[in-house]
Amino acid sequence: MKVMDKGSLVSRNKLPRAQTEREILGLLDHPFLPTLYSHFETDKFFCLLMEFCSGGNLHSLRQKQPNKHFTEHAARFYASEVLLALEYLHMLGVVYRDLKPENVLVREEGHIMLSDFDLSLRCAVSPTLVRTPDLIRGLLAKEPQKRLAYRRGAAEIKQHPFFEGVNWALVRSAAPPYIPDAVDCGPAPVRLPSEAPSQGGTPRNAAGGKAGSPHADPASYVDFEYF
Repeated sequence: MKVMDKGSLVSRNKLPRAQTEREILGLLDHPFLPTLYSHFETDKFFCLLMEFCSGGNLHSLRQKQPNKHFTEHAARFYASEVLLALEYLHMLGVVYRDLKPENVLVREEGHIMLSDFDLSLRCAVSPTLVRTPDLIRGLLAKEPQKRLAYRRGAAEIKQHPFFEGVNWALVRSAAPPYIPDAVDCGPAPVRLPSEAPSQGGTPRNAAGGKAGSPHADPASYVDFEYF
């Protein structure tokens, strides 16, 4: 669950961003994008209820790799799924503007999910967009005709030699290069007044057994930003 403080949003003029994020999430229906199960608000908070990704994000996953970088096979796998997600967003007229490893989450089965849509924009396909180059002149490389995907969008990227051998229709069925370890999502142990530390320092309940869940480990959640 993503929880946003209303006071903080108002003070930083980010309330419209939160509303846009909720609207965009409500449009999505794609295996590599989040599903918005519900949204609600209280006097102080906006809340978005989405699926939980137990594998952390690509940044933390990369840090765990030998020499802290992915193999070419793994990089191709994740890039393929990100490309399909972006292609779908562009078909909806959504511009995703916060692409970075920290915002690419890893599901429990190893596939990815883009997150953080508060910087995204909804655009209408309109002739007025032809003036965009005039507005951002100097920010992009010259000769845009030489940019990858300039003419045919995602279809052109899919034909790049780096993606040779990728079956785009079956990417969702491909075996991920990494499967996250199972995470115990049960309740955290609660120490009751009747529970006292044993001689060895392990809390025990009134019946003499060990208190709390044997699997609970706060360190398991160190890579997660959503709760």
